Amino acid sequence: MLINRRQFLGYTLKSAGGLAAVHASQSFTLAQVGPSASPAADSNNVSSLLFFDDWPLDRRDHVERRTGQPVWHPEATFVDPDLNVTWGYPSVFRDPDTGKWRCLYQGWDARRKRLYPLVAESKDGLRWHSPDLSGAVPVSDRSYPNQVLPVTNFSEWSPCYYDARAGSDERIKGLVFFDRAGKRPKSYLWVSPDGLHWHCIDGVRWQREAPDPVTCVFWNSLRQSYVLTTRPSLNDRRIAVAETKDWRTFSDPQMALEADALDTPLAQLYGMPVFPYEGWFIGLLWIYHVPPEVNGESPLKYLGGRIDSQLSYSIDGWHFQRGLRVPFLANSLPGQLGSGCLQPCSLLIQDDEIRIYSCAARHEHGILTPGDGGLLLHTLRLDGFTYLEPTGGTGVIGTRPLLWKGGKLELNVLAPDGEARVQVTDSKGKVLQGYGFEDAISFAGDSIRWEPVWRDNLSLHAIADRTMRIEVMLKNARLYGIRGKFQVLTAAEVMRYEQQHH
Repeated sequence: MLINRRQFLGYTLKSAGGLAAVHASQSFTLAQVGPSASPAADSNNVSSLLFFDDWPLDRRDHVERRTGQPVWHPEATFVDPDLNVTWGYPSVFRDPDTGKWRCLYQGWDARRKRLYPLVAESKDGLRWHSPDLSGAVPVSDRSYPNQVLPVTNFSEWSPCYYDARAGSDERIKGLVFFDRAGKRPKSYLWVSPDGLHWHCIDGVRWQREAPDPVTCVFWNSLRQSYVLTTRPSLNDRRIAVAETKDWRTFSDPQMALEADALDTPLAQLYGMPVFPYEGWFIGLLWIYHVPPEVNGESPLKYLGGRIDSQLSYSIDGWHFQRGLRVPFLANSLPGQLGSGCLQPCSLLIQDDEIRIYSCAARHEHGILTPGDGGLLLHTLRLDGFTYLEPTGGTGVIGTRPLLWKGGKLELNVLAPDGEARVQVTDSKGKVLQGYGFEDAISFAGDSIRWEPVWRDNLSLHAIADRTMRIEVMLKNARLYGIRGKFQVLTAAEVMRYEQQHH
């Protein structure tokens, strides 16, 4: 029996139990086809290797791991003409009934000193406008034409969740937080078919002690549940996880991540939207780099300081690992939106690229200035969260032994002025005849699905159901991912398989 990395980790965590297991067992990698370092054993599935850590590798010569850099598109910036959207928490989706792109967000009214739940629309998800819903969507206390909810029992909401698994009436979930001075904070669940028409589900409390945002939701196919990343309690800036299967009952939060000694002094974890990506769970972790001491007006409350985001990742969508401690979405230049706070909220794949929608501010945390705040778009190549690149000259990486099931081998490579070559070895590192670096057809260019070939038009289509290793030579090139029908094996699994089949 082959036990993949995800299965083994799940057994270990279940046996160890509790918070200690979370800290002791974090060691994973990322990628919606199969886990990156632990592909499922189903031969009909394609597996992906991405490079958040070295678990799937057993060779790494003169190669560095680096964090991807999403590209900002200034032309897609949306600034609400009436309200400050510093804490906009944009939720972007494409309405399947109309084809319109919609962005649910919230805006701060400085005169009324409150946030309003709003919507913007677009034909392409790039250029946004505020629709006038006054005649089409009844809201009891409408103050703005694009307001979508009444503000009675509304203080804030987190990024909304587009639930493709739900019936149309509850397709979109809004996690609303209400905090009246002197009262215990409450949580409410609002649902909508289209982001415009909403109703509240009576009696549903998605967290007993409602935290201030940000709470985010994703579907966990392994647990067959919706997982919420949230704060353990009000103003407790750490990351906890909870879950629901029916959107009526919710588990209590369990601690998942907190700032540690590798973070900047006094750093806090402000929120963590998580997105399933090829069988992995990628977190965009908001890091609040606080000032050197708390604001004396409120215990443990900071005013000022910047927010950027780093990557986290998980193989089971419950226990998370931190990646390189460098910004994934870094603060922009002074005077630009995002120079003070930059908080990614939505991630979608469109036209072979990843779109990331964020809320951003020029000023630092908690400083609300008229005219500040906007919603930004960044794009990223597929698999572009991390990559491997030579430190200079030629570098080589090699995988652990794989159980190769046959079919295409595809690499995501950027080498417009360099080259990449692939060779195949047996499980012990001996090069297979005809599949060496010297036999490989060199690749130069930019491809997310490059299929390597060797002399005499050899490819891996000719090989199936055997153990092997993949080695990649890079020169002035970046490697983002490897895909194929394979399973990464442990040493014991290699020995067992080879004894049974040879």
